[in-house]
Amino acid sequence: MTIVALDVIRKEFFHGFDYSCYKDPQQALALLGPAMEHITKLNPEADERGRNKGVKEYLDQV
Repeated sequence: MTIVALDVIRKEFFHGFDYSCYKDPQQALALLGPAMEHITKLNPEADERGRNKGVKEYLDQV
């Protein structure tokens, strides 16, 4: 993953989500659920196949 792609993910998908404690492994694992919840709320509309658009956009970028 290039730095540009990482910047896009940080700015577009995780803007407003506090992941500052990701350096501690236990806290990083605890962030997985809230991070996914954050992504699902970005664009909760379903696409033509019934998938959450926010999740699809995130996965396409990653």
